[in-house]
Order: sequence, then C-alpha cells, then structure tokens
Amino acid sequence: MRLGLLPVLILRFAVAILFIHLGYTKVNNGWLSNSEPLKNSLSRFEQNAPPASKWYLEKIAKPGVQVWSKLICLGELALGISLLVGFLLRLSTFLGSFMVINFHVANGTLFSLSFFGSPWAILIIASLVVLNLTEAGRRFGLDALLARRKPRSIFY
Repeated sequence: MRLGLLPVLILRFAVAILFIHLGYTKVNNGWLSNSEPLKNSLSRFEQNAPPASKWYLEKIAKPGVQVWSKLICLGELALGISLLVGFLLRLSTFLGSFMVINFHVANGTLFSLSFFGSPWAILIIASLVVLNLTEAGRRFGLDALLARRKPRSIFY
C-alpha cells in the first residue's frame, strides 16, 4: 500500500510539533536541571503499578531518575526536530516508539486494556510506525539527500 506524499507529510509535521511541544514544556519546567517532576510522576505510578511495572520502576526508572529526566526531555525534542526536518527518520521513529513504550511500562498501562483506551498510547506508536515504514524523511526531508549516497540504509 502506497500512501500519498501529503498525508505522510501532514502526519510527520503533526507528530513533530507534538514532541517539540512536549520536550519544550519539560525544558521550561526544569527537567534538565531538576529530576523532581519525573521522580514525583514515578512515585504516583508506583502506587497502583502491576508487578512488572513495579519491578521496572524500582530497578530501572527510579535509580536513574536524574539521567532519565534529561534523556526524556532531550529525546522528545530530538525526535520532534528529526521529524520536522526529516533527518534519520527511521532511527528516530524507532527510538521514539521505544521511548513511548517505556513510558507506558512505567505508568503501568502497557500491561492493561487502558493502553488501548489512551490516545497517547496507541495513536502515537501507530503514527511513529507508519512514519517509519513509509520512509517519511525521504519525502521533503534531509533523508532524501542521504538516500542519494546510500539508498538502502536502515537509519533513514
């Protein structure tokens, strides 16, 4: 199935704006210098977390909260910018999907039916997968320039 250029471009820009907004909001809320907002969210998630999420929170998320707060903030901005300019889109959409899934592991929704009831969950992941599969950066993006040199790269 081949999607037209315009719908893919609209989706790419919409998701780019969403992630730039999310990252920018975190920058303004001090996530780069203060891990307290993330620490508070993780503590709230832990209260009702299923066993798998509890393990993830205790062993991975909470011990590295100072690093994670920076990585989440910068990751959202980087993904948004990558989508906006169409640079290394296959790599960034793959990593973005991983980031979104990690968030839903931490908050416990990945292991419940509420994962499918949240527009933030399934729609964002589906959008990132569509952008990955359609090689969206090769259309009106910097990946088109990279593809001239190495057309079969897995990164764009």
